[in-house]
Amino acid sequence: MSKYLIRSQAPCRISFSGGGTDLEPFRRLYGGCVISATIDRFAYTSIIPREDKEINIYSLDQDLTLKFRIDDNILLEGELKLVKAVLKHFNGLIKTGLDIYIHADAPQGSGAGGSSAMVVSVIGAFNKLLGDELDNYEIAELACKIERIDCGITGGYQDQYSSVFGGCNFIEFLEGDPLSVIVNPLRLAPSTWHELNYNLILCYTGRIWEGESVIAEQAITAESKKHFYDELKWLTLAMKADLLKGDFTDFAQELLIEWENKKKLSQHITTPNVEELCKTALDNGAKGLKLMGAGGGGFILIYTDFTKRKQTIKALEEAGGQITNFRFTENGLSVWRVKMNGSEVK
Repeated sequence: MSKYLIRSQAPCRISFSGGGTDLEPFRRLYGGCVISATIDRFAYTSIIPREDKEINIYSLDQDLTLKFRIDDNILLEGELKLVKAVLKHFNGLIKTGLDIYIHADAPQGSGAGGSSAMVVSVIGAFNKLLGDELDNYEIAELACKIERIDCGITGGYQDQYSSVFGGCNFIEFLEGDPLSVIVNPLRLAPSTWHELNYNLILCYTGRIWEGESVIAEQAITAESKKHFYDELKWLTLAMKADLLKGDFTDFAQELLIEWENKKKLSQHITTPNVEELCKTALDNGAKGLKLMGAGGGGFILIYTDFTKRKQTIKALEEAGGQITNFRFTENGLSVWRVKMNGSEVK
């Protein structure tokens, strides 16, 4: 029998609007919605079955190796906690040892959903290994459970669903328990995709996002600041219409309104460094912008007129920003099986 490996890739995402309305307890009390689109920054997993009972996890980005056996009690602490949590979930179903390799394109703490993409990628590879039992909704739901419940990491739910489904989606998070999510793909015109790719700039602040303190504050103020969250939901619906119609003037303005409104949710969302880069962009031709992720750092998404693009980029780089080239992707989680000699198998 030929030796084979399983490989997967799961994309990161750009959140256009609605981030925060997918957080608890607001989501449970009132429901939320977001618009996000996946980009060509991926988390990758490769799994190679072994002939013994050893399980090795190799993080190629961190030059780190963790070693286990199939019957080990895996503790969810320390390094690579999320990957260990996925392994722990599937461990009872694994019959042989495994070599698991992971790496990612986007830096951790960038606000692009990289951690969730990694969880989705690892789940996708295990799902293929064990016979494709889970559908897309089940993979995303499991990713949410592993991050939010098993590992106790605070956050929302858009990243997992966006990474699994891919493309541009209007994602609804229904109120009540248990968590119920509806992913609505947006059929954007090719010209809309081209314009977004042409006019959007992604600027890394040089600092990772500090989501834990931001999310903790938002959980406390979910009811007292309900009107701000409601405004975010209204903006998300308006942006959905503008993207479908190809109205980029209103789209850019809504990005900026969304950012100004989101800053009212927590005093920790923005920083002097972020504000300086935002002002630099707006002073040099940007029409709209917002910080991605929960806040404190990461990527700033900027919409600028194409005639001002080079001017905006130059000014941002002089101010210490780091420009990241990207393209939008139509596909979400992809998993495939490959013979070790390099020829693809189904």
